[in-house]
Amino acid sequence: MDASQLALRVHAAALRLGLTVEAADELTEAVQPDLDQVVAERDGLLAERARYVGVEPAIAAELKRGWLAAHEVCDAAERQALQWEQPLPVPEWVGAVRTALDGPGGGMRVRWVEGCEAGANSAVPEVLGGGTHWEG
Repeated sequence: MDASQLALRVHAAALRLGLTVEAADELTEAVQPDLDQVVAERDGLLAERARYVGVEPAIAAELKRGWLAAHEVCDAAERQALQWEQPLPVPEWVGAVRTALDGPGGGMRVRWVEGCEAGANSAVPEVLGGGTHWEG
């Protein structure tokens, strides 16, 4: 809806409220600059919103790919250590990386992936004050 359409609506509303045609015309002329400004601001906001629509799922998908790739590296290191007849110890970094990925309790893995697939920000880990804070 552009400013001229809004002006027509203002004019019609003024007539419905009982103003004379002349008074409705004067009111419409008086508010026209404001209507132009409102429409310009709305168009700017719509253009800015268009820049961000659809970005959240792409970010969530990228986070999920990185998260899964890190788990694959951990799984591969664990398999390589355990493949022998006399297994080698699993590298210490595997546990540290998994804790960082899954949270301290280790139960975040499935919920975090599901949250990323759904684009739910509440399941995405956030770094707060140098430590890791887990939500979800």
